[in-house]
Amino acid sequence: MNGPYDILTKSGQSDHFVIEVAAEKEITKSIEGVLVERTVVLDNKLIDHVHTKYDLLVVPGGGSDAVNAQAAKLDSAFMRLIAAFANTLSKFKDDRRVLLSICTGAAFPANLGIFNDRYCTTHWAFYGQVTVDLRCAADRTKGARRTIASVVTGTNTFIKRANWARQFLGGSVRASGVIAGPARVVIDDVFFGGKMKAAQDKARRATALWEELGGKFTTKTETNMVWLDIPGSGLTLEHYIEVESDFPINIGEPIHGRLFLHYQITNQAFAALCDFFQGCLQVFKKPIPA
Repeated sequence: MNGPYDILTKSGQSDHFVIEVAAEKEITKSIEGVLVERTVVLDNKLIDHVHTKYDLLVVPGGGSDAVNAQAAKLDSAFMRLIAAFANTLSKFKDDRRVLLSICTGAAFPANLGIFNDRYCTTHWAFYGQVTVDLRCAADRTKGARRTIASVVTGTNTFIKRANWARQFLGGSVRASGVIAGPARVVIDDVFFGGKMKAAQDKARRATALWEELGGKFTTKTETNMVWLDIPGSGLTLEHYIEVESDFPINIGEPIHGRLFLHYQITNQAFAALCDFFQGCLQVFKKPIPA
């Protein structure tokens, strides 16, 4: 990290960059043997706000063994910081975030799947390892980033037309036997197992609280999706976003007023959403509707 740090601090403009060094430990020893003191603690608070606080995240490399060991720790604070900076949606249209990996540091975003379908550079001797990381990350993340299948319901005529449209656009059923397994789990566990009903109940409770606090809606709540009317509730989008930053939730573009209550949302996360509602409308100590 010494090279990039030296360049950024000696750009010829003393106030051109504001540089902070984040680390879990007070002192970090670089591969060159230099002891670097952190200026920011790498913790969950920093991870939650890294995408709004910084314009540039520099990820240095190091010895191949140490880099590979760190890249494999996907749940570490270091790796989660990189993922949060690269993947979290921005609240602002003029977002200019840049992720700069140095030398073997390319292994970190590569192993997180950040380079999927993108170009990257690395040290020539580390090219093979980064290629392996990219392939492993693609296999690991494709299920989370792409839809494996969809369930279409309706009349026979509607389903026939839907299948025609899918084929017309180049779609087809691949590995149908494998797809049938998780599809059956979704139907039995999520729909018939009560998880979707619980999500819809959370949406109903969120709707009731927002309405009780004086909020308005653009669309009636009928499923597990809530459509808040931010201007109609007497709020500006700027105020809505500002208050959101005070709570452990993340509301992003493209539609700020749309809330999708996923069936995996915990009661703790739902409670945070209710607190956000109260803070947003400046009303406190209101009971959450049962």
